[in-house]
Amino acid sequence: MNDVKAHTGEVILHNEASAFERLHALVRKGYEASLGTESGDGSIVLKHLGRAPDLVLRPDGTIMENPGRIPRHKRHVPNPGVIPAERDADHLKFMKFLETVPKATLRDRTRPWRRKYIYVPALLIIFWGLSLLFTAMIIEAGGGG
Repeated sequence: MNDVKAHTGEVILHNEASAFERLHALVRKGYEASLGTESGDGSIVLKHLGRAPDLVLRPDGTIMENPGRIPRHKRHVPNPGVIPAERDADHLKFMKFLETVPKATLRDRTRPWRRKYIYVPALLIIFWGLSLLFTAMIIEAGGGG
């Protein structure tokens, strides 16, 4: 149910229902929820694998940017700012933001896997090969006597 302010005529949304509706909408757009932040205030941290900002959903339904470290592939993603959950205009602002959130591509979804199983082993093999090359050069230069 919605409450109506008598002096302004604006419709005020119930914050608890708004928080669940927003959580559901963000998860459908590709966000992954993890409960809790360092502050312990009951917030939900929402991370997107694609090029969308990581968010914090407060218990009152307010959405804000995650104050933590911003990954390199998201440094140029525009910040939505603080989107409260009090009026219909706030809900409209949230829906407009939701329309700008892209779906995570295959490249975005495989980014952690590629880093762990391709890039790190490839770099280790390159460093190992270079160490063998330098060792061979040192042995050949010293043993030519």
